[in-house]
Amino acid sequence: MKNQFVPLVTSIAVVALLCCCVVLLLSMMPYPADPAAKKEEQEAPPSPVLFSLSPSELDTIELCQGEESFRFVNMGDHLVLEDEEEIPLLPDAEKELLSLLKNFTIEKKLSAFSENSLSDYGLDAPFAKIVITPVQLEPITLLLGNTVGDSEQYLTDLNFVYRVSSKAVAPLLRSKTDFADRAVTPQKPKELQYGVLRLSGKRYPVPLTIRMSLSEKGDSYHLMTPHEEPLREESCRPLIDSLFDLTADAAVSLSPTPAELHSVGMEEPYCMAECELDGERFLLLCSAPQEDGTVFLMNEAIPILFRTDSKPLEWLFTDDAILTSSLLLPVEYEETAKVVISSPSETFHFTKWDGQVLCNGKPIDQEHFHTFYTQSLAISPKKRAISPPASSHPLLTITISYNNPERKSDTLALLPGPDGFVFLSYNGTIDFLADGAIPSVLLKNCHSLLEKEPLSPLPQ
Repeated sequence: MKNQFVPLVTSIAVVALLCCCVVLLLSMMPYPADPAAKKEEQEAPPSPVLFSLSPSELDTIELCQGEESFRFVNMGDHLVLEDEEEIPLLPDAEKELLSLLKNFTIEKKLSAFSENSLSDYGLDAPFAKIVITPVQLEPITLLLGNTVGDSEQYLTDLNFVYRVSSKAVAPLLRSKTDFADRAVTPQKPKELQYGVLRLSGKRYPVPLTIRMSLSEKGDSYHLMTPHEEPLREESCRPLIDSLFDLTADAAVSLSPTPAELHSVGMEEPYCMAECELDGERFLLLCSAPQEDGTVFLMNEAIPILFRTDSKPLEWLFTDDAILTSSLLLPVEYEETAKVVISSPSETFHFTKWDGQVLCNGKPIDQEHFHTFYTQSLAISPKKRAISPPASSHPLLTITISYNNPERKSDTLALLPGPDGFVFLSYNGTIDFLADGAIPSVLLKNCHSLLEKEPLSPLPQ
């Protein structure tokens, strides 16, 4: 009996274990979708279409919000602003507007149009009016409204009242300046036989002129005024690049009046940048930087007043000293006896001694140090320092001592500067700002010298 009992218990345990596994597997499997719900989802009707007008069926589109009213005229393959045909339109904004009119949907029809019930939907005082005039049909008038404390948007075509999606009608609610293209300058040419950049205005009382040629083999730049001098490509390329493919942050005014230009300091531009490229020409007019770091900007050929961040505009902050200067410390490698690079947290002592180069007392590769010396210490200024630094505590200090005991040491201190920049204090004099990443790159390269790793290029 005992011999029969043991196998029986074992069998029951195995069966129970298998049952548990099956239950566990079934619980982990997704439940089959409810056929009724699936059918309902598949058969969910599309949003009702109020009207459908293809671009070829449109004549004019008038948009009114508050005191602003403007009209688009269909030119066949594109829209233009009536009486302001020279204003280029933002391609995406035009496309969204035409797409909406081609398939204008509503969420729900609410009631027949009645003047007595318009206040229920905020349509007694609509915040927007749209008049769409087809080529062959009667004009379609739309009013948009909402009520206090109600997030819904309501629309009437003077026949019925509808609830509409705020996202769906958004293309109708752009301001006139929102429809303006924000492209200010053309793309940079890949090949250029002859180009000239002239910077003038209050910022450049003595005009600065640069001659340039561009090719896949390499670019060349030459300073023509205020004096003649060949320029390094690395100092000119960011300046030239910042002139091309420039897109503003916002359009402020279309066809601005003299009073509007005067109000933003554009009657006598702070800076004028004139660029001639193989016979083509454009002229930029720019205000002085505002307190928030933005500038007002115009391309002479486009009647739009733009506003944009001044920081990327290298041509607004350069001068001949910046273009021709490179703070190379020191001037002569052979004359150098010692280089000390220190930050608040660490210090590196580089000493040339008895045919060797030591870093904190440890020998390092001489060629590696020579590369570091001639490349990593070539700090190019980015722009003039206008205001003094807020802090006198340097992020990094470089001190060069020489073999000649009568020659004074040179010191370059990198102090915290405005966004993305550091002040360069050269022997106590602060004239320039440089790239804010330089201190961290220099410290990284000091470690690379000790660890025999490749050096990182210095930001230009």
